[in-house]
Amino acid sequence: MASRFLLAFVFCAMAGRADGQAFRLEHRNVTVGDKAFAAGAGLLSVPQRHSEPEAGSLRIAVLVLRSPTGDPGPPVFFLNGIPGSATDTAGWEIWLPYLANSDVVLIDQRGTGRSEPRLTWDRPPFRAEQLFGNTEGARAHAIETAQAVRRFSELRGVQLGAFNTRESASDIEAVRVALGYDTIRIVAHSGGTHLAFEYLRRHSERVSHFVSLGTAGPHEIHALPGRLDAALRHVSALAAADPRIGEAMPDLFTRLVSVAQSLELHPLEIQVEHPGTGQPVALQLGRHGFLFILLFDLGDPGDFSVFPRMVHELDNGRTDTLSWFVRKRYRQMAAWPAVAFINRGASGATAERWAEIRLQATSSLFGMTRCFFSPDLDVAFGVEDLGDAFRAAVDCTVPTLFVSGSLDANTPPEQAERARERFPSSNHLVLENGGHDSILVRPEVHKAILAFFENGLSEDARMALPAPRFALLEGPDDQVSHPSMR
Repeated sequence: MASRFLLAFVFCAMAGRADGQAFRLEHRNVTVGDKAFAAGAGLLSVPQRHSEPEAGSLRIAVLVLRSPTGDPGPPVFFLNGIPGSATDTAGWEIWLPYLANSDVVLIDQRGTGRSEPRLTWDRPPFRAEQLFGNTEGARAHAIETAQAVRRFSELRGVQLGAFNTRESASDIEAVRVALGYDTIRIVAHSGGTHLAFEYLRRHSERVSHFVSLGTAGPHEIHALPGRLDAALRHVSALAAADPRIGEAMPDLFTRLVSVAQSLELHPLEIQVEHPGTGQPVALQLGRHGFLFILLFDLGDPGDFSVFPRMVHELDNGRTDTLSWFVRKRYRQMAAWPAVAFINRGASGATAERWAEIRLQATSSLFGMTRCFFSPDLDVAFGVEDLGDAFRAAVDCTVPTLFVSGSLDANTPPEQAERARERFPSSNHLVLENGGHDSILVRPEVHKAILAFFENGLSEDARMALPAPRFALLEGPDDQVSHPSMR
């Protein structure tokens, strides 16, 4: 798959041509929730480097869901995280209330989704299972793969250094101009907020409203390890206070530390299936792979609700729940999302933040796991650091609604509070017991966003969601549902 997209890119980039034709969208009928809407889909040609048009071009996938109203307001541009693809969300029911009075524009950021090239990699020497072992082996395999991606790309005119947030912000502006919108409203989630800040830095006059769901500021793409430990300790305290399991699981944090230490010495074999070939794969799960899984699912109550059950099973020689998490992440990594690591590497961190990360890593359960082998991996890819000017705080007067989940370990509420110091026209909505992904799909959140669009700013608020419940340590559970239990 990776090679097909890269070769498709070469046809445009190597020729360096621009056909001069207007951007045309092909008509589509898209079902959103249970309703059909007219839509337009297309690939917009943009410079590989916006400051160097002669360096070739690439194409950005755009899907416009059309509002049936005769006089729509400014369109909603949705920026997904990681960096991410947004066109896959076209059928989500959350867009229905927005379409009542505005178009919704979904964009696959460069290197992702249906954009060309799509920077994923599944060719030799890459073997996704190697990323789930212990730290040194996983790092060595990631670096070896990054070097292979770089060689392959350079031979075909693909500049990996161009797949960064600054260029993506220019892509967003190119999409706005091509679609003929004067002003837009931005709704961004997680890593999409990181992109939105850069767009606002340069084009705030084109934005009427900004909604930041799970805020990742310009300098916060690399999380502090201590923050992850604090989040896991909080989850541990919640589990201890749960009357159904607390007595049997009084210190989940210490139990997880013990599991990680055991896996460093004695990796567990987990059977997975390669999503491309369907062939069985014996994956050796080590400490690094285990922590990799924990940090990805630590930010949402829907997943950490089965952490105690997972530990209890491991204590009794079973891997049912753990295997479910491993299979999920293995499927996501089987076609390695190289663009995510390239983009993160370019955003980077200040020298002061790197020093703080390294200091905290010495005493953190997670160590440097959240850095995904930066900065070593960045060198292997040939990533170009965007510099401290890119990481500087953004001053912005655009009316802004920040939304955070109190249990979000990935983009905690304090990150939104730091950004607000430079956003004088802003409110902050905190969802008590809300997680990282859950804030994106909660109907209450979108009701608040639509009220913000219609009525403007109001007051900071807190909205209580149900407290998290933990699954029983054994057997069926009629109060907690999780895919690993089915």
